[in-house]
Amino acid sequence: MQYLCMIFHEDNDLSPTTQAGQNAMIDEHLAYDKELDRHGHYIASNALEPGEHAVSVKVREGKTLVTDGPFIETKELTGIFLIEAADMQKAIELASKIPSARTGKIEVRPVRHLE
Repeated sequence: MQYLCMIFHEDNDLSPTTQAGQNAMIDEHLAYDKELDRHGHYIASNALEPGEHAVSVKVREGKTLVTDGPFIETKELTGIFLIEAADMQKAIELASKIPSARTGKIEVRPVRHLE
């Protein structure tokens, strides 16, 4: 089963704040990508640009309305992992090893496949 692991940070707090610290965190994420792939769990992952670059889109009465910024104003969605796991317990175990779990929160959600 596939699970989407969404990485959230409070108020765009992407600790560590130094460039060297950020580079080290990126390296940890890339290494974890490889580990997940080695064990058959990796599907995809990516970091996201800050919410200030986001837009929210909705269609009402046939008109497309676009609003600057993210829809959710409480936490910043900063990245995602799409993984394969036997069950939710395994998905939680894998999500707990995402390096950003130390500075933010990881929401794990089963992917519903529509046919």
